[in-house]
This record gives sequence, C-alpha cells and structure tokens, in this order.
Amino acid sequence: MVYVFNNLHAPRMIPDRSSPKLAMESAKDRAIAEQMSSYWVNFAKNGDPNGKDSTGATLPKWERFSAKERNAAPHFIGESKDWPGAEVLNTLDEAYVQKVLTPLGIKK
Repeated sequence: MVYVFNNLHAPRMIPDRSSPKLAMESAKDRAIAEQMSSYWVNFAKNGDPNGKDSTGATLPKWERFSAKERNAAPHFIGESKDWPGAEVLNTLDEAYVQKVLTPLGIKK
C-alpha cells in the first residue's frame, strides 16, 4: 500500500522485512511508487490508468484487460517479469468473485 499512496516512509502495517528507510533511499522504489500511485490517481480521475505521472512524464501504456485474453501477461511495474500462469490467476479471480463480489450483490 505504501507504493500505491507513494508514501514509502510510512511504517509498515503488516510486519515484513522491508525497510521504509531503505525504500526511501532507493531510486527504484521511489520510481515504482511514483508510477503505481500515478496509475491509481489517473484511474480514479478518468476511469483509465494511462496518462501522465505527477512530474508530467507519460506512463507506460497499461493495456485494457479483455476476458478473451485471459492468458495475456499482466501489466508489470518494476523489473520483475515473472507471474503465475492463467490457471492460478483464473482460480484467484473466481475465488474473488465468490468471496467478495457475490456477497456484495455484484455480478461479474
């Protein structure tokens, strides 16, 4: 969440091995936080994560998800290019629908 809100100096809510001090000193972490929070702000404002970050730089294009492309790679922020396969992602998606959306009366 600290990356979503571009607030790397915040204490961690969930105990982990990460260090706010080290994250704030890391140019990579600051860049990821800027990019991630900008996607969220753009999406909240326009319903589309694409656009500019807070410095005015154009963000890398975040392609729209299509149910027809369920095996497509997710959008990556940062250096990692490793993700679980479609079987795992589809299982997680179905669990989310059943446990979160359905009890709220939201149909997918």
